[in-house]
Amino acid sequence: MNNNIEEQISYIRKIYESAYTVLSTMKDKERMQVKHLAEIVSLSMAVHPKDILPFIKLYLQQTDVAYVVRGKNGGVVKGKK
Repeated sequence: MNNNIEEQISYIRKIYESAYTVLSTMKDKERMQVKHLAEIVSLSMAVHPKDILPFIKLYLQQTDVAYVVRGKNGGVVKGKK
């Protein structure tokens, strides 16, 4: 496999693992804005939040740790729908 692909997969894995760590420390039904989650993860990885926001959104679509609520009181909610 191409070494560059391995590096990219490793980068995305770090984003997902960091997002999981943040979400797992939240209490059940606790909320957080998606952008705030991206900011926290970006600090742990020393990158700009806008660079990882698409990966955070993708992770949130696929995880069973939390779900996304849209609207005025929206955000990431820990737990299952």
